[in-house]
Amino acid sequence: MPDIDELARRYLASWNESDPAARRALVDALWTDDARYADPIVSADGRQAIEDVMATAQRRFPGLVYRPAGKIDAHRHAARLTWELAPPGGPAVIIGLAVLITARDRLHRVYGFLDPVPVPVPVPVPVALPVGVSTAVPAAAPATVPTGTLHQELNVDP
Repeated sequence: MPDIDELARRYLASWNESDPAARRALVDALWTDDARYADPIVSADGRQAIEDVMATAQRRFPGLVYRPAGKIDAHRHAARLTWELAPPGGPAVIIGLAVLITARDRLHRVYGFLDPVPVPVPVPVPVALPVGVSTAVPAAAPATVPTGTLHQELNVDP
């Protein structure tokens, strides 16, 4: 097995690289031709797809960096790397675990686990409202439910 600490350092460096050409060079040097990456959000087959995932992470998490979070545990051709995504010098936003599988001294498969798994945030779409329609929400009137109505609907005694 290659020097796993160096391999893990280069792996995280590739996720942190914001220059597309430099990131692609890191991916080409680090991953096998038939490499695969999978986590709860995405699956990528091949170097180009893996580099695309990294580019997407760069756009989705601007200003955050991937860093190791603990000691790397390795045996045979497998390693377990715990990492954090955080602002430089700040607290972790996401903590992850990567299982690195090597072949020919390069990454062959990586299986990622995330805690917490980021959920997509809906992006509001501007909508043209008809004249006279407002997005303002009127003040809520106190809710009044006739005695027994809710209980009758739920089939329970008051």
